[in-house]
Amino acid sequence: MMTNRYLSFPSAALLLMLWLLAACQQRDKAVKPAEAASKLTYLAEKLEQTDLPEAESKKVTSLFNALTFEESETLIDLRYQQYLKRSDADAGRGAQLVAFRHKLNQAAHERKGKSFYRLDYNDSEEILQLVEPRGGKTPSLPAARTASECFANITPKCTAWKPTSWIYHDANATGFWEITGTYLGLVTVQCDGVNTYQNDCDYLFSYQYSKIYDAYRWKNPPPSIFMGSTASTKLIDNNPNRIDCGTYTLQVLGGKGRIDANFWTPQDAATMIKLVVNISIQTGECYTGSWGSEKWYLGGIYQPQWDNWGRNNANTGYYPCACTVRNYVVR
Repeated sequence: MMTNRYLSFPSAALLLMLWLLAACQQRDKAVKPAEAASKLTYLAEKLEQTDLPEAESKKVTSLFNALTFEESETLIDLRYQQYLKRSDADAGRGAQLVAFRHKLNQAAHERKGKSFYRLDYNDSEEILQLVEPRGGKTPSLPAARTASECFANITPKCTAWKPTSWIYHDANATGFWEITGTYLGLVTVQCDGVNTYQNDCDYLFSYQYSKIYDAYRWKNPPPSIFMGSTASTKLIDNNPNRIDCGTYTLQVLGGKGRIDANFWTPQDAATMIKLVVNISIQTGECYTGSWGSEKWYLGGIYQPQWDNWGRNNANTGYYPCACTVRNYVVR
């Protein structure tokens, strides 16, 4: 009798399935670390970009928020490698910031069971104060600095600073405009009684915009937790004798530790944290031309039906328009 040298069909199928399973397991072992590395490299690159499109910003935020603690530790170092590619990179400062961020991240993991960058504002503030106590006596970049080490106190006094509760907002809508800030310096505002702000160092930022706008929201780059429920701001009217002609300057205090946890330099923060403003024209009626043959504008918009209205009316209490801002004629 001839011996069958071949396996039966069921046996061969079983062996094929086992082989495929083993191959898949080997593939997963090879692919998953590569996929993870690719994801972290992608995030390290995108988190350093100043102006991501809205769709990609949401993707970056989603990926970042899903990171494990171990992945977030690796990402801190990968972001540093991206930073070193910049022409203005300061390797010494960067290394100190990396060490600071690892301390924050590890303290958050030990106390809260998650990465620092996944904490809510209050928990992140607790960790910041643990790692960087306010008013520290032995400051070193970027640890806490005492008030005396900051630039001179800002004027006017504390009462000029108001808490705001502006949060992230999608500004892709008619009437909104995004303003890039300017970094002014490291300062402290010391206050007494109920009007108490930090007596350690804050980064001071400035945003200037036309008076036809109102400050509306902060637009933070993903997934920054720089701004929490409030921020201290001071609004300066640069042309108090005008209603809508001229500009406002909004000064903003940003906690030094919170900025350092997210940005390589305060100048980066000023560029990447946008102030979103909204059209808010205060001018009522104003006119151009001479009384009796004038053109009228209401809230900056031309009203042709009122042309030459002054021919039959005494000129009492009506004001000429003073300027044109972004196609609005105002005073």
